[in-house]
Amino acid sequence: MKPPALPQEKDPSIGRHIRLGLAVVVVLLGGMSSWAVATKLAGAVIAPGTLVVENNVKKVQHPTGGVVKELRVKDGDSYVLVGSQGGLPEDPVWVHNLRADANIELRDETVVRPMRVREVKDAAERARLWSLAVAAYPPYADYQARTTRQIPVFVAAP
Repeated sequence: MKPPALPQEKDPSIGRHIRLGLAVVVVLLGGMSSWAVATKLAGAVIAPGTLVVENNVKKVQHPTGGVVKELRVKDGDSYVLVGSQGGLPEDPVWVHNLRADANIELRDETVVRPMRVREVKDAAERARLWSLAVAAYPPYADYQARTTRQIPVFVAAP
């Protein structure tokens, strides 16, 4: 007579653990996705604080690379300021600042002097100053061709 057969012990399978792990991942991702879709964002968090600007140094960079170290357009004792912003559709922020407050300090190399700025509205004066600006920095002509807005021109005088 044969001895009774012993029950076979099942070998724990790694496949069962992988399926369980995948099920957990699916449940977690599904829950997080549902929460992300259903959650309403009502606004931004606004906190008190102070922003301190340590300097006003701005580097002017040419669109094809390199840094323009000097971009000076002079008309006698006055300086011509051109709000080109590389031909983008909107005026640069500093143009709005000049329109709001015409009193500035202009730095030319190491000399800082107070100046008063005015926007050039007269077509003949603007054309003359624009030609000076383009002669000093030819890409201004490309910038004007690139945009539908008229690039603002200012004169800073002592």
